[in-house]
Amino acid sequence: MSATQSPTLHVIFGPSGAGKTTYALTFARREKVVPFILDEWLANLFAPDMPEPIEYDWMIERVQRCEAQIWSVAAGCLAAGTSVILDIGLMRRADRARVREIATETGLPLQFHFVTASAESRRERV
Repeated sequence: MSATQSPTLHVIFGPSGAGKTTYALTFARREKVVPFILDEWLANLFAPDMPEPIEYDWMIERVQRCEAQIWSVAAGCLAAGTSVILDIGLMRRADRARVREIATETGLPLQFHFVTASAESRRERV
């Protein structure tokens, strides 16, 4: 990235098991951007405390906390001039629209990355 180029908010989406996390980590190394992987945050912060069986409300609360913290740290990276790539789900069109609104409001360049794989590959991974 040149000194005059703005940092970019890269966002991944795609079906479960498509390889989004692998893509994000590979992209981050190649392009020198900071990756934010929701599943890694959840596993590192909350897996040891996870109830058995998993309770939906318990999990959703922690997903929301992680997303809020990811956005906060990612915003700091972007403000410092460093691009980021987010792997935070965004399966619904409304979620992607919300990200687009945030980028527009803050004047950030936004690039979506759609990742997919064959249904057979996705089934094997999940």
